[in-house]
Amino acid sequence: MMSAGKSKKKGLILRFAVVSAIVIVLVSALSVAWSVRRHAKAIDDYESAAAAYMFYDAGKAMSLFRQVAAEYADLPIGALAELKYAFLVYDEERDRVRARKLFAAFNEKHPDPVLHLPQTPQRFEYFGDVRLVAWYFLARIAQDEGATAEARSWLEKIVDTGSSNPSNFILAEAKETLKGMK
Repeated sequence: MMSAGKSKKKGLILRFAVVSAIVIVLVSALSVAWSVRRHAKAIDDYESAAAAYMFYDAGKAMSLFRQVAAEYADLPIGALAELKYAFLVYDEERDRVRARKLFAAFNEKHPDPVLHLPQTPQRFEYFGDVRLVAWYFLARIAQDEGATAEARSWLEKIVDTGSSNPSNFILAEAKETLKGMK
C-alpha cells in the first residue's frame, strides 16, 4: 500500500509532466507558425525586389535584394537574393570587379549546395543548387576579362556538379559555352 505522501508526490510529478508536455507542444506550434510566417515574408520581400527590377527600377531592386539577402541569410531565398544583387552589379552597373568579389564571396560562404525550390517556378527563374549561378557568372566575368582557362574551369565545374534536369538553363548555357570554347 502506498502512503498518502508518496501518492501526492506521484500526482504532482504526473501533473508536472502533463503541463510540461503541453508547454512543449505549444512552443513547438508557435515556432512552426513563426517559421511559416517568416518564410512567407521572405518570399514577399523577394518578390517585391523582383517586381522593382521588372519595372526597370534597378536601384530599388538592388537595395531590396540586398535587404532580403541580409535579413534571410539563413534561407535559400536569401542566398538567391544575394546572387541577384551580384548579378545586378554585373549587369546593370557593369562593375565586373565588384561583381567578381560578390560572386566569389558567395562561393566561399556556401561550400555546400544551396537549394532553391520555388513553389511556382517562373520560366527563367533558377531553381536547384544556386551555387551554379555564381559559378556561371564567375565564368562569364573571366571570359569578359580574356581568362579563358579560368572560365573553362568554372564551366566544367558547373557541368560536373549540375543536374541533368532539362530545365536547368545554367547547365545548358555552360555546356553551350564550353562547346564554343573548344
